[in-house]
Order: sequence, then C-alpha cells, then structure tokens
Amino acid sequence: MYFDISLSSASSVGGGVKSNYSGFSLVVFFIFTGYFLMEGTRKSEKFYFRKKVIRLVPLYWLLTIALFLISLVMPGINGGKSYSWSNLIYSLLFIPYYSADGKLFPILSVGWTLILEMYEYIVFWVLYKVLKKNKQRELLTVVLFAGLVLLGNVLNLYCTDVPILVIWSYKYQWAFLIGVLISIYKNTEKYKKTMPADINSNVVLIAYAVLFALCTYTVGDSFALVLGTIAAGIGLIVFPTLNFPKWIVGFGNLSFSFYLIHKFVIAVVSKIVKHMVHGALAGVIGMLLAFVLTLIASTISYRLIEKKMTDKLKKVMCK
Repeated sequence: MYFDISLSSASSVGGGVKSNYSGFSLVVFFIFTGYFLMEGTRKSEKFYFRKKVIRLVPLYWLLTIALFLISLVMPGINGGKSYSWSNLIYSLLFIPYYSADGKLFPILSVGWTLILEMYEYIVFWVLYKVLKKNKQRELLTVVLFAGLVLLGNVLNLYCTDVPILVIWSYKYQWAFLIGVLISIYKNTEKYKKTMPADINSNVVLIAYAVLFALCTYTVGDSFALVLGTIAAGIGLIVFPTLNFPKWIVGFGNLSFSFYLIHKFVIAVVSKIVKHMVHGALAGVIGMLLAFVLTLIASTISYRLIEKKMTDKLKKVMCK
C-alpha cells in the first residue's frame, strides 16, 4: 500500500515526451494555498471557509459522480478501473481510502489534492476558532497545526498504511504552513515599513514559466521541491502588489476547472495521438493539443457549470 502521488510519478501524452511536474508545481500550489487562506481569513473570517467549500465541492462532486457512472456503463474507460458504491461515498466525503490497485486515490484521481486541502481547511478553521480570543491567535494556530502534523508523522511510523495518517503526515502540509507564515510576516509593521517596490508582473510570469519548465524536464525531484519553495516564498514576500493582465486573471478563474478536467482530456488525446504520430513528436503534439482542448473544456465548464453553481450557492449560504 502506498500514497502514489510521489515525485516519481511521470505523466506522458502520446508516448513521446515524459514529464514530471509535481515537485515544483505542487509545493508552489500548497504554499499559495496557505498564504491565501490566511489572507482571506483575516479579511473576511465570517464566510471565507464557507466560500472555499462552495468553490471546491460542487464541480468535484459532479465530475466524480460522472466518472463513477461512466465506469459502470463502460468499465474499461478509466484504465480498466472499477469502483464500488463505498468508493463513491468516500470520494464525495473526502475520506481517503486505498483503491483496488493499492493507491491512495479517490475516484477522480486528481482529487487527492482536494482531500489534503479539505483537511487543512477544517483543522485550520477549528484551531482558528478555538483561539479566537488569544492575541497570538495566528502564530498559535500555526504552532498547533505543525504539532498535529508532527504527531501524524509519528503515528504513521507505528500505524502504517492508515489512510488518514498518510494524508495528514504528507510533506505538502509543511508547504501549506510556509504560506501561512508568509502571510503572517507580511501583516507585521516591520514588513510594511520595508515593503519592496512593485515588479512588472510579466517578469514574474516568465520566471515562473522558466522554473516550471526546468523542474519538469531537467531538474531532479528534490531540487524541484527546493526551487518551488524558494520561488513561492520570494514571489509572495517580495512582490506585494502585482497587476496581472486580464488573460492571467481569466485563466486563474478557469484554473480549478482546468485542473479537474485535464486528465480526462489527456486520456483521450493520448489514445488518438499515439495512433497517428510516433516518437518525441507525438509527445509534443499531444501536450499542445491536450492543453488547447483542456483550455476549451475548462472555459465551458467554468462559464456554464462552475460559476453558475457557486454563485447560486453563495446567495443561499453566505447571507
């Protein structure tokens, strides 16, 4: 039994070019998650957690149920995987479990990050509420959160292969806490007095793109994690007020749909491309085609499904 979201997991499109993108991108993602959770909570504590759940849950549930039903009708559609009703319930409730092939994935495999996020939100929210009257509320929340992660790591040594402990002791919890700490630091008077000047957002975007490419195809796994941590930390500390172009903001809105849908598109594109083109060219064409088609699909998903669902739920749940 193992938690197969490791940095050795390679993703390929068309059988030509293999990429290993998790080391850099995931550590950046979880640092940003912790940072924006702390920032958002500080600005609007009342509904922030509720809004995060509204953003994450509906589309994830919809795609999970869709994949489950499709697999019942067409058992070989998802690499021959089959799912039970208990798998569906666990996936929808963000309860980690080992699948038939021994991997710690929900039905919608990319949903493992949502499970990790959901546990981070819940534990952070509980600690934050319990410490409501404490002057050192934010730092104490970080300390207690870190203590629980350390406890999870210790218990995981003795109670091996317990899904909840594997999830809770996973390394990206530390990336999440780094993001929270950066937010706390940026809220201090010391930072505000020495706040750096604005930097052109295009420079930042190009730098991140270059680092992502290096960490995907050139740099080793461990070094990719280090680079991701440094890049995310510097990006959040040094560049306080970046004005991003509209297309970046638009892509940010699509990002959740893009993330949940991309594996569906890659699976289809891989089957098509490998029968038409061979060698390294197949990988390049496959990745470009998968990106374009995922962008189109995520745009449709965001505008017709995700945005409408979240807007309606916010009106009901955030009054």
